[in-house]
Amino acid sequence: MIGSIGVETTTASPTPTNRLTVAVLGFENKTGKPEEAIGFLQKSVEEDPTQGDIYKLLGQAYIEQGKFREARNNLRNALHNGLLEEDAEQARQAIAQINEKIGTD
Repeated sequence: MIGSIGVETTTASPTPTNRLTVAVLGFENKTGKPEEAIGFLQKSVEEDPTQGDIYKLLGQAYIEQGKFREARNNLRNALHNGLLEEDAEQARQAIAQINEKIGTD
């Protein structure tokens, strides 16, 4: 099934785009199970810490768990690792809401 969407299935290192695709699919498959999504996404970040979209998904998973400091840290990492403007605006809004809820550090 993974091969049908263009994600490499060989033992060669996947490209950043493919890592992101795998991370997004993994996150979507674990929606409603934030602890599983967090483990999956943390592994993806370890493999490629330059993917802002993965940090954004990780921040969303932490929000689902009520771990707002961790969420804010990952959303900040997302902003520093290149997001599309719409995604960056969503991350900034989420950070602002977290700051309102728990204060700034």
